[in-house]
Amino acid sequence: MADFQNIMESLRNEDLETHRRASKELADFSKQNPDHAELIKSIPELIDMWKTYDGYTGNYISLVFCNIGERVIPYVIKELKNDKMKCAAIYVLGTIGGPAVIPDIMEMLRDSNTQVQDAAAGMLYKIGDPVIPYMKKGIEDKEIRHASAIVLGLLGDNTVSDILVEALGNDALWIRVTAIRLLPKRMGPSCVPKIAQMIQLDNIGHIAMEEIEKMGESAAPYLADGLASNDYYIRGRCALLLGRIGSPAIPYVLKVLNSEEHRLFAIDALGEIKDNSVVDNLLELSDKGDWNVKSHCAKSLGKIGDEKAVPHLIELLKHKHHLVRMDASKAFIHIPDPSALPHLIRAMEDNSVEVCKNAATAIGKINDLSTLRLLLEKSFWDPKIDVRNSASLAVFELIENCDSLEQLENIQKKIESYHMEFRKQKEKPYGNEMHREILRHIRNILHNKMKLVKDSGILSLGTVKKPGEKDRRRYRTIRKTPVR
Repeated sequence: MADFQNIMESLRNEDLETHRRASKELADFSKQNPDHAELIKSIPELIDMWKTYDGYTGNYISLVFCNIGERVIPYVIKELKNDKMKCAAIYVLGTIGGPAVIPDIMEMLRDSNTQVQDAAAGMLYKIGDPVIPYMKKGIEDKEIRHASAIVLGLLGDNTVSDILVEALGNDALWIRVTAIRLLPKRMGPSCVPKIAQMIQLDNIGHIAMEEIEKMGESAAPYLADGLASNDYYIRGRCALLLGRIGSPAIPYVLKVLNSEEHRLFAIDALGEIKDNSVVDNLLELSDKGDWNVKSHCAKSLGKIGDEKAVPHLIELLKHKHHLVRMDASKAFIHIPDPSALPHLIRAMEDNSVEVCKNAATAIGKINDLSTLRLLLEKSFWDPKIDVRNSASLAVFELIENCDSLEQLENIQKKIESYHMEFRKQKEKPYGNEMHREILRHIRNILHNKMKLVKDSGILSLGTVKKPGEKDRRRYRTIRKTPVR
Protein backbone atom coordinates (compact mmCIF):
# COMPACT_ATOMS: atom_id res chain seq x y z
CA MET A 1 0.00 0.00 0.00
CA ALA A 2 2.80 2.37 0.97
CA ASP A 3 4.68 1.54 -2.21
CA PHE A 4 1.67 2.39 -4.34
CA GLN A 5 1.06 5.67 -2.51
CA ASN A 6 4.70 6.67 -2.93
CA ILE A 7 4.52 5.92 -6.65
CA MET A 8 1.35 7.99 -7.01
CA GLU A 9 2.90 10.90 -5.10
CA SER A 10 5.88 10.85 -7.45
CA LEU A 11 3.57 10.59 -10.44
CA ARG A 12 1.76 13.75 -9.32
CA ASN A 13 5.06 15.59 -9.13
CA GLU A 14 5.43 18.17 -11.92
CA ASP A 15 9.11 17.42 -12.36
CA LEU A 16 9.51 15.67 -15.72
CA GLU A 17 12.09 13.08 -14.69
CA THR A 18 10.26 12.29 -11.47
CA HIS A 19 6.90 11.48 -13.01
CA ARG A 20 8.53 9.64 -15.90
CA ARG A 21 10.33 7.38 -13.46
CA ALA A 22 7.15 6.93 -11.41
CA SER A 23 5.12 5.97 -14.51
CA LYS A 24 7.55 3.16 -15.25
CA GLU A 25 7.39 1.96 -11.64
CA LEU A 26 3.58 2.03 -11.76
CA ALA A 27 3.59 -0.07 -14.94
CA ASP A 28 5.72 -2.67 -13.17
CA PHE A 29 3.48 -2.49 -10.08
CA SER A 30 0.28 -2.95 -12.11
CA LYS A 31 1.74 -5.96 -13.87
CA GLN A 32 2.29 -7.65 -10.52
CA ASN A 33 -0.91 -6.33 -8.87
CA PRO A 34 -3.56 -5.74 -11.57
CA ASP A 35 -6.42 -6.13 -9.04
CA HIS A 36 -5.01 -3.79 -6.40
CA ALA A 37 -7.99 -1.89 -4.95
CA GLU A 38 -6.24 1.49 -4.70
CA LEU A 39 -5.01 1.10 -8.26
CA ILE A 40 -8.56 0.53 -9.51
CA LYS A 41 -9.80 3.59 -7.58
CA SER A 42 -7.08 5.75 -9.14
CA ILE A 43 -8.22 5.08 -12.73
CA PRO A 44 -9.99 8.48 -13.18
CA GLU A 45 -6.92 10.31 -11.90
CA LEU A 46 -4.65 8.25 -14.14
CA ILE A 47 -6.89 9.09 -17.13
CA ASP A 48 -6.33 12.79 -16.44
CA MET A 49 -2.56 12.28 -16.19
CA TRP A 50 -2.66 10.18 -19.37
CA LYS A 51 -4.14 13.11 -21.26
CA THR A 52 -1.89 15.73 -19.68
CA TYR A 53 1.60 14.29 -19.45
CA ASP A 54 4.17 13.82 -22.23
CA GLY A 55 4.32 10.81 -24.52
CA TYR A 56 6.93 8.93 -22.46
CA THR A 57 4.81 9.00 -19.31
CA GLY A 58 1.64 8.48 -21.33
CA ASN A 59 3.00 5.28 -22.87
CA TYR A 60 3.66 3.77 -19.45
CA ILE A 61 0.20 4.78 -18.24
CA SER A 62 -1.17 3.00 -21.33
CA LEU A 63 0.64 -0.13 -20.14
CA VAL A 64 -0.93 0.32 -16.71
CA PHE A 65 -4.41 0.36 -18.30
CA CYS A 66 -3.58 -2.71 -20.37
CA ASN A 67 -2.53 -4.52 -17.18
CA ILE A 68 -5.72 -3.50 -15.34
CA GLY A 69 -7.81 -4.92 -18.19
CA GLU A 70 -11.57 -4.79 -18.72
CA ARG A 71 -12.31 -2.48 -15.77
CA VAL A 72 -10.66 0.42 -17.59
CA ILE A 73 -12.59 -0.04 -20.87
CA PRO A 74 -15.49 2.42 -20.14
CA TYR A 75 -13.02 5.19 -19.25
CA VAL A 76 -10.82 4.60 -22.32
CA ILE A 77 -13.77 4.40 -24.75
CA LYS A 78 -14.68 7.97 -23.81
CA GLU A 79 -11.23 9.10 -24.98
CA LEU A 80 -11.97 7.90 -28.52
CA LYS A 81 -13.71 11.25 -28.95
CA ASN A 82 -10.53 13.12 -28.03
CA ASP A 83 -8.50 13.71 -31.21
CA LYS A 84 -5.21 13.74 -29.29
CA MET A 85 -5.93 10.47 -27.49
CA LYS A 86 -7.55 8.35 -30.22
CA CYS A 87 -4.48 6.31 -31.19
CA ALA A 88 -3.47 5.69 -27.59
CA ALA A 89 -7.03 4.67 -26.69
CA ILE A 90 -7.21 2.31 -29.67
CA TYR A 91 -3.96 0.72 -28.57
CA VAL A 92 -5.23 0.12 -25.02
CA LEU A 93 -8.59 -1.25 -26.15
CA GLY A 94 -7.01 -3.50 -28.77
CA THR A 95 -4.48 -4.85 -26.29
CA ILE A 96 -7.21 -5.64 -23.76
CA GLY A 97 -9.23 -7.22 -26.57
CA GLY A 98 -12.51 -9.08 -26.39
CA PRO A 99 -15.83 -8.60 -28.22
CA ALA A 100 -16.78 -5.60 -26.06
CA VAL A 101 -14.20 -3.29 -27.67
CA ILE A 102 -14.62 -4.34 -31.32
CA PRO A 103 -17.53 -2.03 -32.32
CA ASP A 104 -15.83 1.04 -30.86
CA ILE A 105 -12.49 0.30 -32.52
CA MET A 106 -14.25 -0.53 -35.79
CA GLU A 107 -15.93 2.86 -35.71
CA MET A 108 -12.47 4.44 -35.80
CA LEU A 109 -12.03 3.07 -39.34
CA ARG A 110 -14.31 5.95 -40.39
CA ASP A 111 -12.09 8.60 -38.82
CA SER A 112 -10.81 11.35 -41.12
CA ASN A 113 -7.27 10.88 -39.79
CA THR A 114 -5.62 8.06 -41.72
CA GLN A 115 -3.19 7.44 -38.85
CA VAL A 116 -6.17 6.65 -36.62
CA GLN A 117 -7.62 4.36 -39.31
CA ASP A 118 -4.30 2.52 -39.58
CA ALA A 119 -4.08 2.11 -35.79
CA ALA A 120 -7.66 0.79 -35.63
CA ALA A 121 -7.06 -1.76 -38.41
CA GLY A 122 -3.86 -2.94 -36.71
CA MET A 123 -5.57 -3.52 -33.37
CA LEU A 124 -8.57 -5.26 -34.97
CA TYR A 125 -6.10 -7.63 -36.61
CA LYS A 126 -4.41 -8.12 -33.23
CA ILE A 127 -7.75 -9.10 -31.63
CA GLY A 128 -8.00 -11.85 -34.24
CA ASP A 129 -10.85 -14.16 -35.21
CA PRO A 130 -13.58 -12.49 -33.07
CA VAL A 131 -13.51 -9.49 -35.45
CA ILE A 132 -14.24 -11.53 -38.60
CA PRO A 133 -18.08 -11.27 -38.44
CA TYR A 134 -17.81 -7.51 -37.93
CA MET A 135 -15.40 -7.13 -40.84
CA LYS A 136 -17.67 -9.20 -43.09
CA LYS A 137 -20.36 -6.62 -42.43
CA GLY A 138 -17.81 -3.84 -42.87
CA ILE A 139 -17.03 -4.78 -46.48
CA GLU A 140 -20.69 -4.07 -47.29
CA ASP A 141 -20.23 -0.54 -46.00
CA LYS A 142 -18.82 1.68 -48.72
CA GLU A 143 -17.05 3.97 -46.27
CA ILE A 144 -15.01 1.25 -44.54
CA ARG A 145 -15.07 -1.39 -47.27
CA HIS A 146 -11.36 -1.26 -48.09
CA ALA A 147 -10.21 -1.01 -44.47
CA SER A 148 -12.39 -4.00 -43.52
CA ALA A 149 -10.94 -6.00 -46.43
CA ILE A 150 -7.44 -5.13 -45.22
CA VAL A 151 -8.20 -6.59 -41.79
CA LEU A 152 -9.71 -9.73 -43.32
CA GLY A 153 -6.74 -10.06 -45.65
CA LEU A 154 -4.34 -9.80 -42.71
CA LEU A 155 -6.33 -12.58 -41.03
CA GLY A 156 -5.83 -14.83 -44.07
CA ASP A 157 -9.14 -14.45 -45.92
CA ASN A 158 -8.55 -15.08 -49.65
CA THR A 159 -12.09 -14.09 -50.63
CA VAL A 160 -11.31 -10.37 -50.36
CA SER A 161 -8.75 -10.32 -53.20
CA ASP A 162 -10.99 -8.33 -55.53
CA ILE A 163 -11.63 -5.72 -52.85
CA LEU A 164 -7.88 -5.48 -52.17
CA VAL A 165 -7.35 -4.75 -55.86
CA GLU A 166 -9.95 -1.98 -55.52
CA ALA A 167 -8.08 -0.72 -52.46
CA LEU A 168 -5.01 0.04 -54.61
CA GLY A 169 -6.92 3.12 -55.74
CA ASN A 170 -7.80 4.30 -52.22
CA ASP A 171 -6.71 7.80 -51.21
CA ALA A 172 -5.27 6.58 -47.90
CA LEU A 173 -1.60 5.68 -48.24
CA TRP A 174 -1.72 3.03 -45.51
CA ILE A 175 -4.51 1.19 -47.33
CA ARG A 176 -2.63 1.18 -50.66
CA VAL A 177 0.63 0.04 -49.05
CA THR A 178 -1.05 -2.75 -47.06
CA ALA A 179 -3.00 -3.88 -50.12
CA ILE A 180 0.24 -4.12 -52.13
CA ARG A 181 1.81 -6.26 -49.42
CA LEU A 182 -1.28 -8.48 -49.03
CA LEU A 183 -2.13 -9.17 -52.67
CA PRO A 184 0.80 -11.55 -53.34
CA LYS A 185 -0.25 -13.61 -50.31
CA ARG A 186 -3.93 -13.69 -51.25
CA MET A 187 -3.69 -13.90 -55.07
CA GLY A 188 -0.20 -15.13 -55.89
CA PRO A 189 1.65 -14.07 -59.07
CA SER A 190 -1.59 -13.20 -60.89
CA CYS A 191 -1.64 -9.92 -58.96
CA VAL A 192 1.57 -8.69 -60.63
CA PRO A 193 -0.15 -6.67 -63.40
CA LYS A 194 -2.22 -4.86 -60.76
CA ILE A 195 0.72 -4.13 -58.48
CA ALA A 196 2.86 -3.09 -61.46
CA GLN A 197 0.50 -0.18 -61.99
CA MET A 198 1.69 1.16 -58.62
CA ILE A 199 5.35 1.21 -59.68
CA GLN A 200 4.98 4.65 -61.20
CA LEU A 201 3.87 6.28 -57.91
CA ASP A 202 6.70 8.03 -56.08
CA ASN A 203 5.62 7.23 -52.53
CA ILE A 204 4.83 3.51 -52.96
CA GLY A 205 6.58 2.49 -56.19
CA HIS A 206 9.55 0.99 -54.34
CA ILE A 207 7.20 -1.12 -52.20
CA ALA A 208 5.46 -2.47 -55.30
CA MET A 209 8.83 -3.41 -56.79
CA GLU A 210 9.90 -5.15 -53.57
CA GLU A 211 6.76 -7.29 -53.49
CA ILE A 212 7.05 -8.27 -57.14
CA GLU A 213 10.72 -9.13 -56.73
CA LYS A 214 9.90 -11.40 -53.76
CA MET A 215 7.72 -13.54 -56.05
CA GLY A 216 10.75 -14.39 -58.13
CA GLU A 217 10.43 -16.56 -61.23
CA SER A 218 6.67 -16.95 -60.87
CA ALA A 219 6.28 -13.22 -61.61
CA ALA A 220 8.28 -13.41 -64.87
CA PRO A 221 5.42 -14.02 -67.36
CA TYR A 222 3.42 -11.14 -65.90
CA LEU A 223 6.42 -8.81 -65.93
CA ALA A 224 7.09 -9.75 -69.56
CA ASP A 225 3.52 -8.67 -70.31
CA GLY A 226 4.34 -5.44 -68.49
CA LEU A 227 6.94 -4.68 -71.16
CA ALA A 228 3.96 -3.95 -73.41
CA SER A 229 2.44 -1.43 -70.99
CA ASN A 230 1.38 1.97 -72.31
CA ASP A 231 3.32 3.59 -69.48
CA TYR A 232 7.00 4.16 -70.29
CA TYR A 233 8.02 4.09 -66.62
CA ILE A 234 6.24 0.78 -65.96
CA ARG A 235 7.90 -0.81 -69.00
CA GLY A 236 11.31 0.26 -67.75
CA ARG A 237 10.72 -1.01 -64.23
CA CYS A 238 9.41 -4.34 -65.51
CA ALA A 239 12.61 -4.71 -67.53
CA LEU A 240 14.65 -3.99 -64.41
CA LEU A 241 12.69 -6.53 -62.34
CA LEU A 242 13.09 -9.19 -65.02
CA GLY A 243 16.80 -8.57 -64.84
CA ARG A 244 16.75 -9.19 -61.11
CA ILE A 245 14.89 -12.48 -61.62
CA GLY A 246 17.66 -13.55 -63.99
CA SER A 247 17.93 -16.42 -66.45
CA PRO A 248 14.54 -18.05 -65.67
CA ALA A 249 12.87 -14.97 -67.14
CA ILE A 250 14.58 -15.28 -70.55
CA PRO A 251 11.90 -17.42 -72.34
CA TYR A 252 9.19 -14.90 -71.45
CA VAL A 253 11.30 -11.93 -72.55
CA LEU A 254 12.22 -13.56 -75.87
CA LYS A 255 8.52 -13.78 -76.74
CA VAL A 256 8.25 -10.00 -76.46
CA LEU A 257 11.16 -9.60 -78.93
CA ASN A 258 8.74 -10.60 -81.69
CA SER A 259 6.71 -7.44 -81.10
CA GLU A 260 8.18 -4.49 -82.99
CA GLU A 261 6.27 -2.09 -80.78
CA HIS A 262 7.67 -3.34 -77.48
CA ARG A 263 10.93 -5.08 -78.30
CA LEU A 264 13.16 -2.24 -77.13
CA PHE A 265 12.29 -2.87 -73.49
CA ALA A 266 12.67 -6.60 -74.02
CA ILE A 267 16.20 -5.91 -75.31
CA ASP A 268 16.86 -3.81 -72.19
CA ALA A 269 15.54 -6.64 -70.01
CA LEU A 270 17.96 -9.09 -71.62
CA GLY A 271 20.78 -6.69 -70.82
CA GLU A 272 19.70 -6.58 -67.19
CA ILE A 273 19.57 -10.39 -67.04
CA LYS A 274 23.20 -10.57 -68.29
CA ASP A 275 23.07 -14.12 -69.62
CA ASN A 276 25.48 -15.07 -72.43
CA SER A 277 22.91 -17.39 -73.97
CA VAL A 278 21.01 -14.42 -75.46
CA VAL A 279 24.01 -12.82 -77.21
CA ASP A 280 23.17 -14.49 -80.56
CA ASN A 281 19.58 -13.24 -80.32
CA LEU A 282 20.77 -9.70 -79.74
CA LEU A 283 23.33 -9.84 -82.55
CA GLU A 284 20.73 -11.11 -85.00
CA LEU A 285 18.24 -8.49 -83.92
CA SER A 286 20.83 -5.73 -84.18
CA ASP A 287 21.78 -6.78 -87.74
CA LYS A 288 18.17 -6.51 -88.91
CA GLY A 289 16.99 -3.59 -86.80
CA ASP A 290 16.99 0.17 -87.28
CA TRP A 291 19.29 2.57 -85.45
CA ASN A 292 17.13 2.49 -82.31
CA VAL A 293 17.24 -1.30 -82.08
CA LYS A 294 21.00 -1.27 -82.74
CA SER A 295 21.49 1.28 -79.97
CA HIS A 296 19.56 -0.77 -77.39
CA CYS A 297 21.30 -3.97 -78.49
CA ALA A 298 24.72 -2.36 -78.10
CA LYS A 299 23.79 -1.24 -74.60
CA SER A 300 22.62 -4.73 -73.60
CA LEU A 301 25.60 -6.47 -75.21
CA GLY A 302 27.88 -4.25 -73.18
CA LYS A 303 26.10 -5.17 -69.95
CA ILE A 304 26.36 -8.88 -70.78
CA GLY A 305 30.08 -8.48 -71.52
CA ASP A 306 30.55 -11.39 -73.94
CA GLU A 307 33.58 -11.00 -76.25
CA LYS A 308 31.59 -12.65 -79.04
CA ALA A 309 29.93 -9.26 -79.53
CA VAL A 310 33.20 -7.39 -80.14
CA PRO A 311 33.27 -7.53 -83.98
CA HIS A 312 29.68 -6.39 -84.17
CA LEU A 313 30.25 -3.55 -81.70
CA ILE A 314 33.28 -2.43 -83.74
CA GLU A 315 31.00 -2.11 -86.76
CA LEU A 316 28.50 -0.13 -84.72
CA LEU A 317 31.26 2.37 -83.85
CA LYS A 318 31.10 3.39 -87.52
CA HIS A 319 27.31 3.82 -87.62
CA LYS A 320 25.99 7.15 -88.89
CA HIS A 321 23.71 7.72 -85.88
CA HIS A 322 25.53 9.17 -82.88
CA LEU A 323 23.39 7.28 -80.32
CA VAL A 324 24.44 3.96 -81.82
CA ARG A 325 28.09 5.00 -81.70
CA MET A 326 27.63 6.25 -78.14
CA ASP A 327 26.19 2.95 -76.85
CA ALA A 328 28.73 0.90 -78.81
CA SER A 329 31.64 2.89 -77.35
CA LYS A 330 30.11 2.55 -73.89
CA ALA A 331 29.85 -1.23 -74.34
CA PHE A 332 33.65 -1.43 -74.67
CA ILE A 333 33.96 -0.05 -71.14
CA HIS A 334 32.49 -3.39 -70.04
CA ILE A 335 34.32 -5.41 -72.72
CA PRO A 336 37.94 -4.11 -72.72
CA ASP A 337 39.08 -6.04 -75.79
CA PRO A 338 42.50 -5.06 -77.26
CA SER A 339 41.28 -5.75 -80.81
CA ALA A 340 38.96 -2.75 -80.46
CA LEU A 341 41.77 -0.36 -79.54
CA PRO A 342 42.44 1.13 -83.03
CA HIS A 343 38.72 1.71 -83.51
CA LEU A 344 38.36 3.35 -80.11
CA ILE A 345 41.32 5.61 -80.88
CA ARG A 346 39.48 6.74 -84.03
CA ALA A 347 36.33 7.18 -81.97
CA MET A 348 38.23 9.70 -79.83
CA GLU A 349 37.90 12.08 -82.81
CA ASP A 350 34.12 11.64 -83.07
CA ASN A 351 32.00 14.78 -83.25
CA SER A 352 29.86 13.46 -80.37
CA VAL A 353 31.19 14.35 -76.93
CA GLU A 354 29.64 11.23 -75.40
CA VAL A 355 31.32 8.95 -77.92
CA CYS A 356 34.71 10.57 -77.21
CA LYS A 357 34.22 10.27 -73.45
CA ASN A 358 33.22 6.62 -73.65
CA ALA A 359 36.09 5.83 -76.01
CA ALA A 360 38.63 7.45 -73.65
CA THR A 361 37.26 5.51 -70.69
CA ALA A 362 37.25 2.24 -72.67
CA ILE A 363 40.87 2.80 -73.75
CA GLY A 364 41.84 3.22 -70.11
CA LYS A 365 40.16 -0.11 -69.31
CA ILE A 366 42.11 -1.92 -72.04
CA ASN A 367 45.29 -0.95 -70.20
CA ASP A 368 47.67 -0.55 -73.12
CA LEU A 369 50.60 1.77 -72.32
CA SER A 370 50.97 2.64 -76.00
CA THR A 371 47.88 4.84 -75.59
CA LEU A 372 49.45 6.97 -72.86
CA ARG A 373 50.61 9.75 -75.20
CA LEU A 374 47.22 9.99 -76.91
CA LEU A 375 45.40 10.16 -73.57
CA LEU A 376 47.77 12.84 -72.28
CA GLU A 377 47.25 14.92 -75.43
CA LYS A 378 43.49 14.61 -75.01
CA SER A 379 43.81 15.53 -71.33
CA PHE A 380 45.71 18.71 -72.23
CA TRP A 381 44.23 19.93 -75.49
CA ASP A 382 40.85 18.49 -76.32
CA PRO A 383 38.44 21.45 -76.66
CA LYS A 384 35.67 19.57 -74.83
CA ILE A 385 36.06 19.55 -71.05
CA ASP A 386 34.19 16.25 -70.62
CA VAL A 387 36.60 14.54 -73.00
CA ARG A 388 39.60 16.05 -71.19
CA ASN A 389 38.26 14.73 -67.88
CA SER A 390 37.60 11.25 -69.28
CA ALA A 391 41.08 11.10 -70.83
CA SER A 392 42.64 12.12 -67.50
CA LEU A 393 40.67 9.41 -65.72
CA ALA A 394 41.87 6.91 -68.31
CA VAL A 395 45.47 7.86 -67.50
CA PHE A 396 44.71 7.28 -63.82
CA GLU A 397 43.24 3.89 -64.77
CA LEU A 398 46.48 2.93 -66.55
CA ILE A 399 48.43 3.83 -63.44
CA GLU A 400 46.09 2.00 -61.07
CA ASN A 401 46.23 -1.17 -63.17
CA CYS A 402 50.02 -1.43 -62.84
CA ASP A 403 51.17 -3.93 -60.24
CA SER A 404 54.97 -3.62 -60.37
CA LEU A 405 57.48 -0.85 -59.81
CA GLU A 406 59.07 -1.50 -63.21
CA GLN A 407 55.79 -0.70 -64.96
CA LEU A 408 55.18 2.37 -62.82
CA GLU A 409 58.71 3.66 -63.41
CA ASN A 410 58.20 3.11 -67.12
CA ILE A 411 55.04 5.22 -67.01
CA GLN A 412 56.85 7.85 -64.99
CA LYS A 413 59.64 8.07 -67.58
CA LYS A 414 57.14 8.31 -70.42
CA ILE A 415 55.16 11.06 -68.72
CA GLU A 416 58.29 13.12 -68.01
CA SER A 417 59.52 12.53 -71.56
CA TYR A 418 56.21 13.64 -73.07
CA HIS A 419 56.17 16.61 -70.71
CA MET A 420 59.54 17.79 -72.01
CA GLU A 421 58.48 17.12 -75.60
CA PHE A 422 55.24 19.08 -75.16
CA ARG A 423 57.18 22.02 -73.73
CA LYS A 424 59.37 22.21 -76.85
CA GLN A 425 56.63 21.97 -79.47
CA LYS A 426 55.10 25.23 -80.68
CA GLU A 427 51.97 24.04 -82.50
CA LYS A 428 49.82 23.93 -79.35
CA PRO A 429 49.98 26.05 -76.22
CA TYR A 430 51.39 24.16 -73.25
CA GLY A 431 52.20 25.04 -69.66
CA ASN A 432 49.15 27.00 -68.56
CA GLU A 433 47.54 26.53 -65.14
CA MET A 434 45.14 23.86 -66.38
CA HIS A 435 48.00 21.78 -67.81
CA ARG A 436 50.01 22.18 -64.62
CA GLU A 437 47.05 21.07 -62.51
CA ILE A 438 46.45 17.96 -64.65
CA LEU A 439 50.13 17.00 -64.62
CA ARG A 440 50.38 17.64 -60.88
CA HIS A 441 47.40 15.37 -60.28
CA ILE A 442 48.82 12.60 -62.50
CA ARG A 443 52.17 12.80 -60.71
CA ASN A 444 50.46 12.56 -57.32
CA ILE A 445 48.48 9.50 -58.38
CA LEU A 446 51.64 7.89 -59.72
CA HIS A 447 53.62 8.72 -56.58
CA ASN A 448 50.92 7.25 -54.31
CA LYS A 449 50.68 4.10 -56.40
CA MET A 450 54.47 3.61 -56.37
CA LYS A 451 54.51 4.06 -52.61
CA LEU A 452 51.70 1.53 -52.21
CA VAL A 453 53.47 -1.05 -54.38
CA LYS A 454 56.78 -0.45 -52.66
CA ASP A 455 55.25 -0.77 -49.18
CA SER A 456 53.55 -4.02 -50.17
CA GLY A 457 56.97 -5.52 -50.92
CA ILE A 458 56.40 -6.09 -54.66
CA LEU A 459 59.58 -5.29 -56.61
CA SER A 460 58.48 -6.63 -59.95
CA LEU A 461 56.04 -9.09 -61.42
CA GLY A 462 56.58 -12.40 -59.65
CA THR A 463 59.23 -11.01 -57.27
CA VAL A 464 58.38 -10.40 -53.62
CA LYS A 465 60.76 -8.90 -51.09
CA LYS A 466 61.61 -11.37 -48.33
CA PRO A 467 60.84 -10.42 -44.70
CA GLY A 468 63.68 -8.34 -43.28
CA GLU A 469 65.34 -7.94 -46.70
CA LYS A 470 66.53 -4.40 -47.44
CA ASP A 471 65.59 -2.87 -50.74
CA ARG A 472 68.77 -1.36 -52.19
CA ARG A 473 67.10 0.17 -55.20
CA ARG A 474 66.95 3.92 -55.48
CA TYR A 475 63.65 5.48 -56.33
CA ARG A 476 63.38 8.69 -58.18
CA THR A 477 61.91 11.51 -56.15
CA ILE A 478 58.98 13.09 -57.96
CA ARG A 479 59.32 16.81 -58.38
CA LYS A 480 56.43 18.58 -56.67
CA THR A 481 57.25 22.10 -57.83
CA PRO A 482 54.91 23.64 -60.45
CA VAL A 483 55.70 23.05 -64.09
CA ARG A 484 57.33 26.07 -65.66
